[in-house]
Amino acid sequence: MVIILQIQAIINCFMSNSIARHLQKSGLLVLDAHRNALDILFTARYLVKTHNVKVSMPLAGYVLHVPLMKQVTNWFIQTYQINFWPVYRREELYPTNLIMKFLCLFYPASLGLNERKEANRHFVQGAIETCQKTGQVVLVAPYGSPLWFGQDIKNGVRKILQSKATFIVSSSKWNWKKAKVTTKLGKLKQNKKLVDNKKIDQLVKNEFKSVITRC
Repeated sequence: MVIILQIQAIINCFMSNSIARHLQKSGLLVLDAHRNALDILFTARYLVKTHNVKVSMPLAGYVLHVPLMKQVTNWFIQTYQINFWPVYRREELYPTNLIMKFLCLFYPASLGLNERKEANRHFVQGAIETCQKTGQVVLVAPYGSPLWFGQDIKNGVRKILQSKATFIVSSSKWNWKKAKVTTKLGKLKQNKKLVDNKKIDQLVKNEFKSVITRC
């Protein structure tokens, strides 16, 4: 068991050094498994503390307006200097269920349908540009929600991958035995030529397999 832990420590150190060297030359796209409500924020915290990077990430629009959720978000902004892009999934653009309709009631009157769609375009363009900047990390949940892990990647994330951004996958999980969050990262990858949606989805799924088994 001790030998296994030592080998894992060596692997983690090598991967961390690879990421650090890459960030000295360019930015990075991090695709987080996001299997639980707050785990992607723990990944953001890990990236800031471990690699001293500037993290930008999309966030469901209503989270920035619902009072309790807004307080949690503001704490992360103030503590870790995270830049949040508001994004609006189809469920928020055209709410149909009662829960989403209720959450959308917190939107300010000035945030109409056109403004929400423009925010989505701003996120994609901003993410593509940020992925090219030294020491910058764009952190996203490629499936959009813990409920959809392993399903189709969101179109906006596909566009970022098609821009040939270098990426890694990540997963954070609360470890009850150690009473702390464990964050695992994959290997640096780059989508140099894939444009087919199914092939891009499969590429990301393959990367998640090894990380999920280690987390």
